[in-house]
Amino acid sequence: SSSNITKIDDHFLQGCSTINELDLTPLANVKTIGNYFLNDCTALATINFNVLSNLTSIGGYFLSGCTTLPASLSFSNLNKVTKIGERFLQNCTTLTSVDLSGFVNVTEIGYYFLRGCTSLLNIDMSNMISLGKVDEGFL
Repeated sequence: SSSNITKIDDHFLQGCSTINELDLTPLANVKTIGNYFLNDCTALATINFNVLSNLTSIGGYFLSGCTTLPASLSFSNLNKVTKIGERFLQNCTTLTSVDLSGFVNVTEIGYYFLRGCTSLLNIDMSNMISLGKVDEGFL
């Protein structure tokens, strides 16, 4: 079940190199996530972000350096997000497909959003109709 937590500050699980599966269901009411949420969680292979449907703001380095993510990630249910910080998925080298279609209200994306995602083949940005600013180094 979800909790009453609405904000997660910086460095939540940064560098937790032994976590391979993470259930975000208890964080369903979170609206704001700070920087370095899961940065450098190098064993993380199973995660579902679509339970974070109340999320409005994502800090920098969200999944940067997560080198064992599944080939496909979906953010299709995150339609309340308006801002995404820098280096969102930087160096996620196993990622081949990412669904960003839920980011219909995102107006701003930070720099180096998908930089270093060397296996990336498909990006679905089809519904990102509010996007007004994309900082340098998107890919």
